[in-house]
Amino acid sequence: MQPVSGIARPLDFSYPTNRAIVIFSLAVFVTRTAATALTGIGIVGSTIPGAAAGLAVFLAWALGREVDPDHAYSALLAAALTAAALLVLPVFDVITLLWLLLLLRVVNRTTGRAATTTDVALVLILTLWPLRQGFLIAGPIAAAALILDGTLRKPAPHRIPAAALALAAAATAFFAGRGTAITTPPLPIGITIVVATVLFLRAIVASSTVRSSGDGGGGPLDPGRVRAAQALALATALVALPWNPAGVAPLWAAVLAAGIWQVWLMIRKNR
Repeated sequence: MQPVSGIARPLDFSYPTNRAIVIFSLAVFVTRTAATALTGIGIVGSTIPGAAAGLAVFLAWALGREVDPDHAYSALLAAALTAAALLVLPVFDVITLLWLLLLLRVVNRTTGRAATTTDVALVLILTLWPLRQGFLIAGPIAAAALILDGTLRKPAPHRIPAAALALAAAATAFFAGRGTAITTPPLPIGITIVVATVLFLRAIVASSTVRSSGDGGGGPLDPGRVRAAQALALATALVALPWNPAGVAPLWAAVLAAGIWQVWLMIRKNR
């Protein structure tokens, strides 16, 4: 897909962590499908939540690779945290997670290439989904990602009109009454959010230097773009809390895992 896309990333099975996440995601799919089937639901009704669970775990890993590109194992930790969350939370909105994943790639360019016109169109189409679910901030978030891509190092052209379309879609959803009620996260979730935020700020600071290269080769990723994507991910996770605290759990898993990995690196360094 890379000739026509700047945000599609190949899954290279020569990397052990890539093989591990595929096996783990399949295991979650089989386990969730079997557990659902035991409740008496038919095979189709059992497969759908099982597939959604497997995809959510995979997307948590993929989000972890975007918010912490230098540390592959922190992404696996994000997948494990998401799998644990699935024991007590409903299946997550995988379309919204995919939308956010692509936005982060537009900003940080971990693919080594800029997003194409087709990519931007896809992102705008996917933005309609969270807007339809009542997450009205999705429009401004998409617009912010596009504006960042058009202003950071090696800016992409023609991002302002696309950003304006995202804002217009959000305004349309607002006047159509699509907004959902604001909720307050329970205290345990609130404490977890505070800890994850503080730890992730350390990961953002550490990204002043980045060793990883884009999929297309060349030099290391641009630290400014990586940090901008990290800030966008954290901001999205925070503003999404009143909308759907459980729905953004895989994103918070990626944020928390990146922060925990920084603590582990600090402990190992000081031994």
